[in-house]
Amino acid sequence: MAQLDQRVSVRCTLTHLSRDETGRYIYHRLNVAGAKGRIRVDDAAVRLIHQATGGVPRLVNLTSDRALLAGYSEQARVITESHVRQGLASLRGEDGIDSTAVEATRVLVRPMRRRTWITAIAVATLLLVLAAVAWWRFDLSAELLAWQAGRVASTRDAEQIYARIARDHRASRQRPTALLRLAQLQIARGSIRDALGWLEILRRDYPGATGRAERQYWTSRALLASGDTTQACATLTQVNPDTEGAFAADFAPLRTECSAFAARSQARDSISAAEDTSAAVREAGVAAQKADTSP
Repeated sequence: MAQLDQRVSVRCTLTHLSRDETGRYIYHRLNVAGAKGRIRVDDAAVRLIHQATGGVPRLVNLTSDRALLAGYSEQARVITESHVRQGLASLRGEDGIDSTAVEATRVLVRPMRRRTWITAIAVATLLLVLAAVAWWRFDLSAELLAWQAGRVASTRDAEQIYARIARDHRASRQRPTALLRLAQLQIARGSIRDALGWLEILRRDYPGATGRAERQYWTSRALLASGDTTQACATLTQVNPDTEGAFAADFAPLRTECSAFAARSQARDSISAAEDTSAAVREAGVAAQKADTSP
């Protein structure tokens, strides 16, 4: 051996790798093998490999090989701490592998899991509180009833649902719509008195929205059907034509009818005025004739 020792001209001692060096070493070996960045080893996995192997390159190679095998079995592109644990379990008893590293890592992970559960419980509690507030604020039971009413096939069932909203959910934002739908259903059925009753409740309970085009349209239509053309046309004049929107085509025949009604009323007033003038003239003539014939 002395002859061999005399022929060695360069001597190098390979020390154990640090944690950062262990990570760079693993990525270097992956790139040499052709991974080219397609496989990633997360920081927790690198930390566990270094802790278990002490940074000895031979043991780093062994542990990384088994971790890669565990990742391959799951078709994973990221090698995690779990894969490294599986690899270390298969190397249990190998010289130089620190078997206590796996247990130590598990102890470190438990607080994170506990925090995760605490966070999940806090989020779930917050969501429940928000749901309760939304149920109280927006009366979600009425919202659900309105959704059901719009999807039932029978008009009778829809009428019953809208009546429940109008009767039992007075603070709901769906109640004005329910009252209007009830009036529409009664008009379609020919029950004009009942329709006007629902519309009166709508006007009384929600006076601030009397100018809405849809509401005024159905009110005018119900009044016309009841024979109260004067009030129907008066209601129609409260609607600004610029706000009719999708109801412009429906308002057109009503306005035409009201224009004809106004023309007829004006004609009657003109005839009445002419008749009154004629009667006054006749009365004046008779009075004059009596005056001329008196002694």
